[in-house]
Amino acid sequence: MYNTIVLEREEPIAILQFNRPNVLNALNRQVFLEMISIFEEIQKEVVPKVAIDRALNMDLQTDLNYEIECF
Repeated sequence: MYNTIVLEREEPIAILQFNRPNVLNALNRQVFLEMISIFEEIQKEVVPKVAIDRALNMDLQTDLNYEIECF
């Protein structure tokens, strides 16, 4: 279970829905760590993989252009 992302599975698709409406789904360290955990989980599976990210119950989506080096 994740605190900032709702993960839905529709094999072979994983849908990541950012759930931080109080900050307009802005990305922070916790979101990135949860995304890494989700991608590591998906990577272990044998089925073909597709990951879709979107905002939960909002039209606004934060841009994912972010430097990973900050971690």
